Amino acid sequence: MNRRESIASVPGKIILFGEHFVVYGNPAILMAVDLRLDVFVKVIQNSNKIYIRSDDKKNVADLINFELKNGKLSFFDPIMFTCKMIFKQRMIQDMGLDIKIKSAIPNGIGLGSSGAVSVATTAAISSLFKKTNKKNVYIDAMETEKLIHKYSSGADCLISTVGGLVYYIKDQKYKKINYKDNLSFLIIDTGIKHSTKKMVQKVKRFSEKENMQFLQIKKVAYDICNEAMKKIQKSDEVEIGRLMKENHKLLKQIGVTNKAIERIIKISDKAGVFGSKLTGAGGGGSVISLVPSDEKKRIERIIKKQGYDVFPVRIDNNGLVFKKIDSL
Repeated sequence: MNRRESIASVPGKIILFGEHFVVYGNPAILMAVDLRLDVFVKVIQNSNKIYIRSDDKKNVADLINFELKNGKLSFFDPIMFTCKMIFKQRMIQDMGLDIKIKSAIPNGIGLGSSGAVSVATTAAISSLFKKTNKKNVYIDAMETEKLIHKYSSGADCLISTVGGLVYYIKDQKYKKINYKDNLSFLIIDTGIKHSTKKMVQKVKRFSEKENMQFLQIKKVAYDICNEAMKKIQKSDEVEIGRLMKENHKLLKQIGVTNKAIERIIKISDKAGVFGSKLTGAGGGGSVISLVPSDEKKRIERIIKKQGYDVFPVRIDNNGLVFKKIDSL
């Protein structure tokens, strides 16, 4: 056993292009954002207790007697599952953990908070026992993420692990996207918590009922994603913004937008953004707007005046990192 304490830090994410269609074999472009989540873990010897604390939640449980129950998961269940999985892998007994979570990633608005918790918790606990790497962390974190999102594409855990911009196709190797200049975004919270499961089911029903139309939309989404990758490599903000608008039109056709999302996009367009679209499942959650760097604060003020929470972000290239113990 190498360590008694560990801190792992990971970024949140947005889906820049291709959400929903990625479930059906299309590519998506994932982007890590510089809103980060840290997990601090400390060993407690001769104990089976797991203490978990976040900004607004706390829990203590006995690891030996922990079993997942049928029904809705609590916030703590995936974390306990991660502990039990790693302890079993390493054949660890008679040891407890004190886990503290500190997050700047808003929960429930499509920024990958659950994937971030899965990755950071897995990394922090694993690194207590032996040197680990991003690939192994991702594989284990996906086991936990599948508890939360049964049919997860793996996108959230992947981008939180590797960071940067990624061209991603489910069950295939991902490709990092290089770019000239760091792009500047605003994330705008609709104030409506969304259900990823419900939105995925809604798209599934649409794909079955309107199969030919869905296939045509899917093909356009495929072309947009591939064109966007080329424009990102050139940091062509005008073209990236235009393609974001086109992508959003497709999401509107498959029924995952709503009045709140459309209102934010209208406000953002009027304020002078390059382009806006919903990100993630839709039905609420967040809107992302690509903005000129020198106009970012002005546009942010305009949107905030309309009563929305706004998060200025840029691309986070670091992904999973291990921090110094005294930094949390």
